[in-house]
Amino acid sequence: MSSETFKNTYLPYHSKLYRRMVQNEEDVVQDQINLVTSLMQKLPEQQRLVMQLKHWDGYSDEEIEQMTGLNRGNIKVILSRVRRMIREQFIIWEQR
Repeated sequence: MSSETFKNTYLPYHSKLYRRMVQNEEDVVQDQINLVTSLMQKLPEQQRLVMQLKHWDGYSDEEIEQMTGLNRGNIKVILSRVRRMIREQFIIWEQR
């Protein structure tokens, strides 16, 4: 079979399959984004602020300390608790 025959015979099917697979992955990623957004909205203000400053805005713990007045120990505890909660929710989400 020539390469042209192969492309004409198999590539269209492969392309459809590939597009479906990519779309499914994009849907999963969008669902994950929606889950994190929803979880962030439900956080108490202080936890939401610390997470946003650290992970979305890229501030260091020292900078967050200066902006919020929280000490570094409290910042680390907040981040640890929120990350754990998000991990637990992802496990529940994946099992559905």
